[in-house]
Amino acid sequence: MPQKKAKDEDILIIDSKTMFLKRALEKLLNEKDIKKSQHQQLKRACETALTSITKDIQTSQISESSILPSTDQQSINAEKYFLPFELACASNHHRMVDTSLDCLQKLILHGHLLGSVADPIDPSKLLIDRIVSTICMCFRGVQTEEQVELQIIKALLTIMTSQIIEIHQRSVLQIIKTCFNIYLTSRSKINEATAQGCLSQMLNGIFSKMEQKMVLLSERRKQYQEESTTISSNNIEQENVPIVVHEILDELVEKICYDEATQEKEDITLS
Repeated sequence: MPQKKAKDEDILIIDSKTMFLKRALEKLLNEKDIKKSQHQQLKRACETALTSITKDIQTSQISESSILPSTDQQSINAEKYFLPFELACASNHHRMVDTSLDCLQKLILHGHLLGSVADPIDPSKLLIDRIVSTICMCFRGVQTEEQVELQIIKALLTIMTSQIIEIHQRSVLQIIKTCFNIYLTSRSKINEATAQGCLSQMLNGIFSKMEQKMVLLSERRKQYQEESTTISSNNIEQENVPIVVHEILDELVEKICYDEATQEKEDITLS
């Protein structure tokens, strides 16, 4: 019986992932505007991904003795289908952008899309950095649809609050700046309030993680001091105190001040 239960859970996990992907791809292909010439690359990418997913479903054989798949296996399968959603986000078609963001947010939320592998376009970066950039680029200022704004906020908050996704300084800064811009420029009071709440939650999460790391470092220093009296090693430990949050906030403040100063100069020039 335990093996039977494990098998059922295994099937449920695989089905949830393929369900999100298939429904989103089919919804994109059902859009009338996808037949237009400017969306032909997106159309081909969706058709290729849907064909590949269908083959994967048909060829997947789950034996009675199978165990739950690892998170890495799930994420790799979802990550190879990222291209059509990236193209949909860049299409500037609000319904296709909304569909793409909704699917990405669900995949990330359920741990199917981690972005922990190298970006095939730029191996020096992780795929999660490209995912963050893709989501943030969906915000196009005051002309952004309100529903798209809300999907952007949801997706970015999901990434920031995830316990299994690791993002670095540049991506964190990009997320905060995007939410801040939505808060400043959104025509929807609901989205404005949502962006404000998300900013508070994100910053609180950053400081919480920093405090946890500080506690761990303090415990390590204490443990090391009990085992050794070497002063130089203790100094090395002190140099490793995380300063990422301070750098992010400093850069964010500088960017905001620079943008405001630039806008003032433009206003003076126009007047």
